[in-house]
Amino acid sequence: MRIKGNILLVLALFFILLPTLKAQEVRGYPWFDAATLRCYYSQQWDSLINYGNSALKEGHDYYFLNARMGVAWFEKGNYKKAATYFKRALKYNGQDPFASEYLFWSLKMTGQVNDANAALRHQSDSLMRKLGAKSLIKLAYVYAEMGTILTNANKGLDSRDLDGTLNVYGEYDLPDNGYYFQAGGGFSLGRLGQVYLGYQNLTQERYHRVRFDDIDTLRHSYNVEQNSFYASVPLVITPGLRVVPSGHLVLQKYSPIAVSYVPSADSFVFRRNKVERKEWALGLGVQADLGTFTTSAHLNWTELGLNHQMIVGGAITWYPQGNLNSWLRMHVANLSEENDNRIIYEPSFGLKATSWLWLEGSCSFGDLTHYSSEELYVLFNKFETAGNRYSLALHFPVMPSALLSLRASMMDYNSTLLEYKVNNASQLIEPSFEKLDFLQYSIIGAIRWNF
Repeated sequence: MRIKGNILLVLALFFILLPTLKAQEVRGYPWFDAATLRCYYSQQWDSLINYGNSALKEGHDYYFLNARMGVAWFEKGNYKKAATYFKRALKYNGQDPFASEYLFWSLKMTGQVNDANAALRHQSDSLMRKLGAKSLIKLAYVYAEMGTILTNANKGLDSRDLDGTLNVYGEYDLPDNGYYFQAGGGFSLGRLGQVYLGYQNLTQERYHRVRFDDIDTLRHSYNVEQNSFYASVPLVITPGLRVVPSGHLVLQKYSPIAVSYVPSADSFVFRRNKVERKEWALGLGVQADLGTFTTSAHLNWTELGLNHQMIVGGAITWYPQGNLNSWLRMHVANLSEENDNRIIYEPSFGLKATSWLWLEGSCSFGDLTHYSSEELYVLFNKFETAGNRYSLALHFPVMPSALLSLRASMMDYNSTLLEYKVNNASQLIEPSFEKLDFLQYSIIGAIRWNF
Protein backbone atom coordinates (compact mmCIF):
# COMPACT_ATOMS: atom_id res chain seq x y z
CA MET A 1 0.00 0.00 0.00
CA ARG A 2 2.83 2.37 0.85
CA ILE A 3 4.46 1.76 -2.55
CA LYS A 4 1.20 2.42 -4.40
CA GLY A 5 0.74 5.63 -2.41
CA ASN A 6 4.22 6.83 -3.38
CA ILE A 7 3.58 6.01 -7.05
CA LEU A 8 0.29 7.90 -7.01
CA LEU A 9 1.99 10.89 -5.34
CA VAL A 10 4.73 10.97 -7.98
CA LEU A 11 2.17 10.75 -10.81
CA ALA A 12 0.11 13.55 -9.28
CA LEU A 13 3.15 15.82 -9.01
CA PHE A 14 4.11 14.97 -12.60
CA PHE A 15 0.73 15.97 -13.99
CA ILE A 16 0.73 19.14 -11.88
CA LEU A 17 4.17 20.21 -13.15
CA LEU A 18 3.60 19.06 -16.75
CA PRO A 19 2.08 22.35 -18.02
CA THR A 20 4.92 24.34 -16.52
CA LEU A 21 7.55 22.04 -17.98
CA LYS A 22 5.78 22.08 -21.33
CA ALA A 23 5.61 25.91 -21.35
CA GLN A 24 9.28 26.18 -20.53
CA GLU A 25 10.09 23.88 -23.40
CA VAL A 26 8.08 25.75 -26.05
CA ARG A 27 8.60 29.44 -25.03
CA GLY A 28 11.46 29.92 -27.44
CA TYR A 29 11.83 31.74 -30.73
CA PRO A 30 8.99 29.87 -32.56
CA TRP A 31 6.56 30.43 -29.69
CA PHE A 32 7.30 34.17 -29.36
CA ASP A 33 7.24 34.64 -33.12
CA ALA A 34 3.84 32.96 -33.42
CA ALA A 35 2.43 34.84 -30.40
CA THR A 36 3.52 38.27 -31.58
CA LEU A 37 2.36 37.53 -35.13
CA ARG A 38 -1.08 36.48 -33.82
CA CYS A 39 -1.32 39.68 -31.76
CA TYR A 40 -0.18 41.74 -34.75
CA TYR A 41 -2.96 40.49 -37.01
CA SER A 42 -5.59 40.75 -34.25
CA GLN A 43 -4.30 44.25 -33.30
CA GLN A 44 -3.80 43.30 -29.65
CA TRP A 45 -1.06 45.89 -29.16
CA ASP A 46 -0.64 45.62 -25.38
CA SER A 47 -0.27 41.84 -25.53
CA LEU A 48 2.16 42.14 -28.43
CA ILE A 49 4.30 44.56 -26.42
CA ASN A 50 4.28 42.27 -23.37
CA TYR A 51 5.28 39.23 -25.43
CA GLY A 52 7.88 41.29 -27.29
CA ASN A 53 9.48 42.55 -24.08
CA SER A 54 9.68 39.00 -22.74
CA ALA A 55 11.23 37.78 -25.99
CA LEU A 56 13.86 40.52 -25.99
CA LYS A 57 14.62 39.85 -22.34
CA GLU A 58 15.32 36.21 -23.23
CA GLY A 59 17.62 37.20 -26.09
CA HIS A 60 15.27 36.78 -29.07
CA ASP A 61 16.08 39.92 -31.08
CA TYR A 62 15.29 39.89 -34.81
CA TYR A 63 13.79 42.02 -37.58
CA PHE A 64 10.14 40.94 -37.47
CA LEU A 65 9.91 41.20 -33.69
CA ASN A 66 11.22 44.79 -33.69
CA ALA A 67 9.02 45.76 -36.65
CA ARG A 68 5.90 44.42 -34.89
CA MET A 69 6.87 46.16 -31.64
CA GLY A 70 7.32 49.39 -33.59
CA VAL A 71 3.86 49.11 -35.15
CA ALA A 72 2.33 48.40 -31.72
CA TRP A 73 3.84 51.50 -30.16
CA PHE A 74 2.93 53.55 -33.24
CA GLU A 75 -0.72 52.50 -33.00
CA LYS A 76 -0.69 53.44 -29.30
CA GLY A 77 0.55 56.93 -30.21
CA ASN A 78 3.99 56.55 -28.65
CA TYR A 79 5.96 57.59 -31.71
CA LYS A 80 9.23 58.00 -29.82
CA LYS A 81 9.32 54.33 -28.77
CA ALA A 82 8.03 53.28 -32.18
CA ALA A 83 10.97 55.01 -33.84
CA THR A 84 13.37 53.18 -31.51
CA TYR A 85 12.10 49.76 -32.62
CA PHE A 86 12.01 50.63 -36.32
CA LYS A 87 15.65 51.74 -36.08
CA ARG A 88 16.49 48.38 -34.49
CA ALA A 89 14.59 46.57 -37.23
CA LEU A 90 16.55 48.42 -39.91
CA LYS A 91 19.80 47.24 -38.37
CA TYR A 92 18.80 43.76 -39.57
CA ASN A 93 17.51 44.94 -42.95
CA GLY A 94 18.55 48.48 -43.84
CA GLN A 95 16.87 48.36 -47.26
CA ASP A 96 13.42 47.40 -45.96
CA PRO A 97 10.78 49.90 -47.17
CA PHE A 98 8.18 48.82 -44.56
CA ALA A 99 10.28 49.78 -41.51
CA SER A 100 11.69 52.83 -43.31
CA GLU A 101 8.23 54.18 -44.09
CA TYR A 102 7.02 53.61 -40.53
CA LEU A 103 10.18 55.25 -39.19
CA PHE A 104 9.54 58.20 -41.51
CA TRP A 105 6.07 58.75 -40.05
CA SER A 106 7.19 58.15 -36.46
CA LEU A 107 9.81 60.87 -36.77
CA LYS A 108 7.52 63.24 -38.61
CA MET A 109 4.80 62.85 -35.95
CA THR A 110 7.31 64.12 -33.37
CA GLY A 111 8.31 67.13 -35.45
CA GLN A 112 11.62 65.67 -36.66
CA VAL A 113 11.10 66.39 -40.35
CA ASN A 114 14.82 66.38 -41.19
CA ASP A 115 15.34 63.01 -39.50
CA ALA A 116 12.26 61.67 -41.26
CA ASN A 117 13.73 62.49 -44.68
CA ALA A 118 17.04 60.95 -43.61
CA ALA A 119 15.21 57.70 -42.79
CA LEU A 120 14.64 57.30 -46.54
CA ARG A 121 18.30 57.64 -47.56
CA HIS A 122 18.47 54.04 -48.79
CA GLN A 123 15.03 54.04 -50.38
CA SER A 124 13.92 54.80 -53.89
CA ASP A 125 12.92 58.23 -55.14
CA SER A 126 9.46 56.82 -55.87
CA LEU A 127 8.91 56.07 -52.18
CA MET A 128 10.08 59.56 -51.27
CA ARG A 129 7.63 61.06 -53.76
CA LYS A 130 4.87 58.86 -52.33
CA LEU A 131 5.58 60.19 -48.83
CA GLY A 132 6.00 63.78 -50.01
CA ALA A 133 9.68 63.87 -49.02
CA LYS A 134 11.62 65.48 -51.85
CA SER A 135 15.36 65.02 -52.02
CA LEU A 136 16.00 68.40 -53.70
CA ILE A 137 16.81 71.64 -51.90
CA LYS A 138 13.56 73.53 -51.41
CA LEU A 139 11.87 76.08 -49.18
CA ALA A 140 10.34 74.11 -46.31
CA TYR A 141 8.72 76.91 -44.30
CA VAL A 142 8.75 80.64 -43.62
CA TYR A 143 8.64 82.20 -40.18
CA ALA A 144 7.99 85.72 -38.97
CA GLU A 145 7.52 87.25 -35.54
CA MET A 146 7.16 90.79 -34.26
CA GLY A 147 6.13 92.55 -31.11
CA THR A 148 6.70 95.26 -28.57
CA ILE A 149 9.17 95.68 -25.73
CA LEU A 150 8.04 97.45 -22.58
CA THR A 151 9.93 98.42 -19.43
CA ASN A 152 9.36 100.19 -16.14
CA ALA A 153 13.00 101.33 -15.91
CA ASN A 154 12.16 105.02 -15.95
CA LYS A 155 9.02 104.86 -13.83
CA GLY A 156 9.09 107.57 -11.17
CA LEU A 157 12.55 108.81 -12.13
CA ASP A 158 11.51 111.64 -14.41
CA SER A 159 10.49 113.79 -11.44
CA ARG A 160 13.09 112.47 -9.01
CA ASP A 161 15.48 114.95 -7.40
CA LEU A 162 18.77 113.39 -8.45
CA ASP A 163 20.86 115.95 -6.59
CA GLY A 164 19.45 116.54 -3.14
CA THR A 165 20.71 118.88 -0.43
CA LEU A 166 24.26 117.53 -0.62
CA ASN A 167 24.26 116.44 -4.24
CA VAL A 168 25.93 118.44 -6.95
CA TYR A 169 25.40 116.11 -9.91
CA GLY A 170 23.18 113.17 -10.86
CA GLU A 171 22.85 111.08 -14.03
CA TYR A 172 21.14 107.99 -15.43
CA ASP A 173 20.87 106.40 -18.88
CA LEU A 174 18.16 103.72 -18.96
CA PRO A 175 16.23 101.74 -21.59
CA ASP A 176 12.71 102.65 -22.60
CA ASN A 177 10.17 100.96 -24.86
CA GLY A 178 10.96 99.47 -28.24
CA TYR A 179 9.94 96.96 -30.87
CA TYR A 180 11.28 93.72 -32.36
CA PHE A 181 10.95 92.02 -35.75
CA GLN A 182 12.31 88.77 -37.14
CA ALA A 183 11.77 86.94 -40.44
CA GLY A 184 13.37 83.93 -41.98
CA GLY A 185 12.95 80.66 -43.79
CA GLY A 186 13.91 77.03 -43.47
CA PHE A 187 15.34 75.31 -46.53
CA SER A 188 15.26 71.51 -46.74
CA LEU A 189 18.50 69.83 -47.77
CA GLY A 190 16.66 66.63 -48.59
CA ARG A 191 18.10 63.62 -46.80
CA LEU A 192 20.94 65.64 -45.24
CA GLY A 193 19.04 68.03 -42.99
CA GLN A 194 17.98 71.66 -43.13
CA VAL A 195 19.28 75.22 -42.96
CA TYR A 196 17.49 78.17 -41.37
CA LEU A 197 18.38 81.74 -42.35
CA GLY A 198 16.90 84.70 -40.52
CA TYR A 199 17.09 88.45 -40.10
CA GLN A 200 16.31 90.26 -36.84
CA ASN A 201 15.79 93.92 -36.01
CA LEU A 202 15.61 95.25 -32.46
CA THR A 203 15.11 98.96 -31.88
CA GLN A 204 14.85 100.28 -28.33
CA GLU A 205 14.74 103.84 -27.09
CA ARG A 206 16.92 104.99 -24.21
CA TYR A 207 16.38 107.99 -21.94
CA HIS A 208 19.37 109.97 -20.68
CA ARG A 209 18.96 112.56 -17.94
CA VAL A 210 21.56 114.76 -16.22
CA ARG A 211 20.77 117.06 -13.28
CA PHE A 212 23.15 119.68 -11.88
CA ASP A 213 22.47 122.14 -9.06
CA ASP A 214 18.70 121.51 -9.09
CA ILE A 215 18.56 122.10 -12.85
CA ASP A 216 18.09 119.44 -15.54
CA THR A 217 21.06 120.11 -17.76
CA LEU A 218 20.15 117.30 -20.18
CA ARG A 219 17.05 115.31 -21.09
CA HIS A 220 17.86 113.25 -24.15
CA SER A 221 16.28 110.26 -25.90
CA TYR A 222 18.10 108.20 -28.50
CA ASN A 223 17.61 104.84 -30.20
CA VAL A 224 19.76 101.75 -30.03
CA GLU A 225 19.26 99.86 -33.29
CA GLN A 226 20.37 96.30 -33.68
CA ASN A 227 20.32 94.41 -36.99
CA SER A 228 21.40 90.80 -36.90
CA PHE A 229 21.70 87.83 -39.24
CA TYR A 230 21.23 84.29 -37.99
CA ALA A 231 21.91 80.84 -39.45
CA SER A 232 21.41 77.33 -38.10
CA VAL A 233 22.19 74.12 -40.00
CA PRO A 234 20.85 70.92 -38.34
CA LEU A 235 22.63 68.10 -40.17
CA VAL A 236 21.33 64.57 -39.71
CA ILE A 237 24.13 62.04 -39.25
CA THR A 238 21.61 59.23 -38.85
CA PRO A 239 17.93 59.42 -37.85
CA GLY A 240 18.00 60.47 -34.19
CA LEU A 241 21.53 61.92 -34.24
CA ARG A 242 22.14 65.50 -35.37
CA VAL A 243 25.02 67.96 -35.47
CA VAL A 244 23.93 71.61 -35.36
CA PRO A 245 26.40 74.40 -36.27
CA SER A 246 24.97 77.91 -35.86
CA GLY A 247 26.07 81.52 -36.10
CA HIS A 248 24.78 84.98 -35.26
CA LEU A 249 26.18 88.32 -36.46
CA VAL A 250 24.96 91.49 -34.71
CA LEU A 251 25.41 95.05 -36.03
CA GLN A 252 24.56 97.59 -33.36
CA LYS A 253 24.57 101.37 -33.65
CA TYR A 254 23.51 104.29 -31.48
CA SER A 255 24.41 107.97 -30.96
CA PRO A 256 24.38 108.97 -27.29
CA ILE A 257 25.52 112.27 -25.80
CA ALA A 258 28.50 111.61 -23.56
CA VAL A 259 28.58 113.83 -20.49
CA SER A 260 31.65 114.33 -18.32
CA TYR A 261 31.48 116.25 -15.09
CA VAL A 262 34.76 117.86 -14.03
CA PRO A 263 34.52 118.45 -10.25
CA SER A 264 37.67 120.59 -10.11
CA ALA A 265 36.23 123.02 -12.66
CA ASP A 266 32.64 122.46 -11.52
CA SER A 267 31.59 122.17 -15.16
CA PHE A 268 30.44 119.73 -17.85
CA VAL A 269 31.89 118.51 -21.11
CA PHE A 270 29.26 117.40 -23.70
CA ARG A 271 29.98 115.50 -26.88
CA ARG A 272 27.90 113.34 -29.21
CA ASN A 273 29.33 109.90 -29.92
CA LYS A 274 28.42 107.81 -32.91
CA VAL A 275 28.92 104.19 -31.86
CA GLU A 276 28.88 101.20 -34.20
CA ARG A 277 29.59 97.76 -32.78
CA LYS A 278 29.93 94.40 -34.46
CA GLU A 279 29.23 91.41 -32.23
CA TRP A 280 29.18 87.75 -33.11
CA ALA A 281 28.39 84.29 -31.80
CA LEU A 282 29.35 80.82 -33.09
CA GLY A 283 28.10 77.51 -31.77
CA LEU A 284 28.23 73.77 -32.31
CA GLY A 285 25.70 71.36 -30.85
CA VAL A 286 24.98 67.62 -30.87
CA GLN A 287 21.51 66.15 -30.35
CA ALA A 288 20.64 62.49 -29.82
CA ASP A 289 17.31 60.70 -29.36
CA LEU A 290 17.18 57.98 -26.70
CA GLY A 291 13.66 56.59 -26.84
CA THR A 292 11.36 58.86 -24.85
CA PHE A 293 14.34 61.07 -23.98
CA THR A 294 16.34 63.49 -26.13
CA THR A 295 19.76 64.71 -25.04
CA SER A 296 21.90 67.54 -26.33
CA ALA A 297 25.26 69.17 -25.69
CA HIS A 298 26.68 72.40 -27.11
CA LEU A 299 29.65 74.76 -27.08
CA ASN A 300 29.25 78.48 -27.89
CA TRP A 301 31.92 81.13 -28.51
CA THR A 302 30.67 84.73 -28.43
CA GLU A 303 31.87 88.31 -28.27
CA LEU A 304 29.21 90.43 -26.59
CA GLY A 305 29.68 93.71 -24.74
CA LEU A 306 33.34 93.93 -25.86
CA ASN A 307 34.12 90.75 -23.88
CA HIS A 308 34.61 87.16 -25.00
CA GLN A 309 32.44 84.40 -23.62
CA MET A 310 32.50 80.61 -23.79
CA ILE A 311 29.36 78.67 -22.91
CA VAL A 312 29.25 74.91 -22.35
CA GLY A 313 25.87 73.34 -21.78
CA GLY A 314 23.69 70.29 -22.02
CA ALA A 315 20.03 69.38 -21.83
CA ILE A 316 17.71 66.42 -21.46
CA THR A 317 14.11 66.38 -22.64
CA TRP A 318 11.54 63.81 -21.52
CA TYR A 319 8.42 62.98 -23.54
CA PRO A 320 6.21 61.05 -21.06
CA GLN A 321 3.69 59.97 -23.72
CA GLY A 322 6.28 59.42 -26.42
CA ASN A 323 4.85 62.22 -28.57
CA LEU A 324 4.56 66.00 -28.60
CA ASN A 325 1.48 66.12 -26.35
CA SER A 326 3.73 66.83 -23.35
CA TRP A 327 7.39 67.27 -22.57
CA LEU A 328 9.71 68.41 -19.79
CA ARG A 329 13.19 69.80 -20.36
CA MET A 330 16.14 70.88 -18.24
CA HIS A 331 19.05 72.79 -19.73
CA VAL A 332 22.13 73.71 -17.69
CA ALA A 333 25.00 75.86 -18.96
CA ASN A 334 28.24 77.29 -17.64
CA LEU A 335 29.23 80.76 -18.92
CA SER A 336 32.86 81.83 -18.70
CA GLU A 337 33.63 85.54 -19.22
CA GLU A 338 36.87 87.26 -18.26
CA ASN A 339 37.73 84.53 -15.69
CA ASP A 340 34.22 84.75 -14.23
CA ASN A 341 32.11 81.55 -14.26
CA ARG A 342 28.32 81.50 -13.94
CA ILE A 343 25.85 78.59 -13.90
CA ILE A 344 22.48 79.07 -15.60
CA TYR A 345 19.47 76.76 -15.17
CA GLU A 346 16.67 76.67 -17.73
CA PRO A 347 13.68 74.40 -17.05
CA SER A 348 10.86 74.36 -19.60
CA PHE A 349 7.72 72.40 -20.46
CA GLY A 350 5.22 71.88 -23.26
CA LEU A 351 1.62 70.66 -23.05
CA LYS A 352 -1.15 70.03 -25.54
CA ALA A 353 -4.13 71.57 -23.74
CA THR A 354 -6.69 70.95 -26.50
CA SER A 355 -6.66 69.98 -30.15
CA TRP A 356 -6.27 73.67 -31.04
CA LEU A 357 -4.01 74.93 -28.24
CA TRP A 358 -0.49 74.09 -27.10
CA LEU A 359 1.15 75.66 -24.06
CA GLU A 360 4.88 76.21 -23.64
CA GLY A 361 6.62 77.73 -20.65
CA SER A 362 10.24 78.35 -19.71
CA CYS A 363 12.39 80.00 -17.06
CA SER A 364 16.04 81.01 -16.92
CA PHE A 365 17.70 81.40 -13.53
CA GLY A 366 21.08 83.05 -13.07
CA ASP A 367 23.07 85.99 -14.36
CA LEU A 368 22.12 86.15 -18.06
CA THR A 369 24.34 89.11 -18.93
CA HIS A 370 26.00 88.37 -22.30
CA TYR A 371 24.39 84.93 -22.34
CA SER A 372 23.46 83.21 -25.63
CA SER A 373 20.77 80.57 -26.00
CA GLU A 374 21.63 76.99 -26.91
CA GLU A 375 21.35 77.52 -30.69
CA LEU A 376 22.31 81.25 -30.53
CA TYR A 377 18.84 82.40 -31.58
CA VAL A 378 18.65 84.78 -28.60
CA LEU A 379 21.58 86.89 -27.37
CA PHE A 380 21.37 88.85 -24.12
CA ASN A 381 23.73 91.68 -25.03
CA LYS A 382 22.13 94.78 -23.51
CA PHE A 383 24.08 97.35 -21.52
CA GLU A 384 22.47 96.46 -18.18
CA THR A 385 22.98 93.39 -15.99
CA ALA A 386 20.39 90.74 -16.91
CA GLY A 387 18.75 88.47 -14.33
CA ASN A 388 16.05 85.81 -14.33
CA ARG A 389 13.69 85.39 -17.27
CA TYR A 390 10.15 83.94 -17.43
CA SER A 391 8.23 83.13 -20.60
CA LEU A 392 4.85 81.64 -21.58
CA ALA A 393 3.75 80.88 -25.14
CA LEU A 394 0.45 79.82 -26.72
CA HIS A 395 0.48 78.00 -30.07
CA PHE A 396 -2.61 77.78 -32.28
CA PRO A 397 -2.59 75.43 -35.32
CA VAL A 398 -5.13 77.28 -37.48
CA MET A 399 -4.70 74.92 -40.44
CA PRO A 400 -2.43 72.00 -41.37
CA SER A 401 0.16 74.31 -42.89
CA ALA A 402 -0.03 77.31 -40.51
CA LEU A 403 0.81 77.78 -36.84
CA LEU A 404 0.14 81.00 -34.93
CA SER A 405 1.94 81.79 -31.68
CA LEU A 406 1.75 84.39 -28.95
CA ARG A 407 4.61 84.68 -26.45
CA ALA A 408 4.87 86.87 -23.35
CA SER A 409 8.16 87.24 -21.47
CA MET A 410 9.37 89.05 -18.39
CA MET A 411 13.00 89.62 -17.43
CA ASP A 412 14.83 91.14 -14.47
CA TYR A 413 17.48 93.82 -15.05
CA ASN A 414 19.46 96.18 -12.89
CA SER A 415 21.41 99.36 -13.58
CA THR A 416 22.78 102.26 -11.56
CA LEU A 417 22.11 105.91 -10.85
CA LEU A 418 25.25 108.03 -10.69
CA GLU A 419 25.39 110.85 -8.18
CA TYR A 420 28.25 113.12 -7.10
CA LYS A 421 27.91 114.04 -3.41
CA VAL A 422 29.82 116.33 -1.10
CA ASN A 423 31.65 114.39 1.60
CA ASN A 424 30.84 116.13 4.91
CA ALA A 425 34.15 115.14 6.47
CA SER A 426 36.54 116.02 3.65
CA GLN A 427 34.28 118.44 1.78
CA LEU A 428 35.35 116.67 -1.43
CA ILE A 429 32.95 115.78 -4.21
CA GLU A 430 32.79 112.00 -4.58
CA PRO A 431 30.86 109.70 -6.95
CA SER A 432 28.10 107.52 -5.51
CA PHE A 433 26.25 104.68 -7.27
CA GLU A 434 22.75 103.52 -6.42
CA LYS A 435 21.53 100.15 -7.72
CA LEU A 436 18.27 100.30 -9.66
CA ASP A 437 16.20 97.16 -10.35
CA PHE A 438 13.65 97.14 -13.15
CA LEU A 439 11.68 94.77 -15.38
CA GLN A 440 11.41 94.37 -19.12
CA TYR A 441 8.36 92.82 -20.78
CA SER A 442 7.89 91.61 -24.32
CA ILE A 443 4.81 90.44 -26.22
CA ILE A 444 5.63 88.68 -29.50
CA GLY A 445 3.24 87.33 -32.12
CA ALA A 446 4.47 84.83 -34.71
CA ILE A 447 3.37 82.77 -37.70
CA ARG A 448 4.98 79.76 -39.28
CA TRP A 449 3.82 78.55 -42.70
CA ASN A 450 4.92 75.10 -43.89
CA PHE A 451 5.16 74.12 -47.55
